[in-house]
Amino acid sequence: SFKSTITLKIAATGKSFISLPLPASQLAIPILSQLTSRSKYLSVRPEKRSGSYFLTLADYETQSSIARTKYRFGSGKPPEVHIGADDDLASQVFSVESQGIVSRSVGFAYRGEKYRWRYAGRKERSAEVKNLLVLENQEGERIARLVRGEGTRMAGTKARDAGNGGVLEIAEVGGEMIVVVVITALVMLKKEIDRLRGRQLDAMAA
Repeated sequence: SFKSTITLKIAATGKSFISLPLPASQLAIPILSQLTSRSKYLSVRPEKRSGSYFLTLADYETQSSIARTKYRFGSGKPPEVHIGADDDLASQVFSVESQGIVSRSVGFAYRGEKYRWRYAGRKERSAEVKNLLVLENQEGERIARLVRGEGTRMAGTKARDAGNGGVLEIAEVGGEMIVVVVITALVMLKKEIDRLRGRQLDAMAA
């Protein structure tokens, strides 16, 4: 059974289901402590046209990066995640790979272990949870989950919206692994927005 020791709130507004196929407008996403309601991390996208962003500690005035995700031009190229400061020669780098053409799951390898984000089925969700993302290791142990439903999804967003935030519950893991969980959860939200934009573009072209 999954037991969380850390609970964060990803305050992402995402993208409305009924909207033009434009990038998400939110450039800075606060990640708050559910316990204190204070911002713990801040995800910053420097340019609206770019999908790349960096993660910083919210109380750092310099906004120095502790992790970043780089989106590369070209069809099918997976996003690349850097864990560590920009000038850290020992920073960990990995790609977040799609698990298949029709699959919404993604996988990545970090410090010799494999992980997967996936969408939980109805049997795994409670009635009030409309959307549940689960992070598991290669043994199938749950490391984290992102809960979105009534009372947990980002205020002002709807169940059909893409990339909207929710409550991120994390098991007992080390400090660096918390950063990995947060930044890869943001990758999943970005992928939701990309899928919605793709469907919107297809509808306009039809």
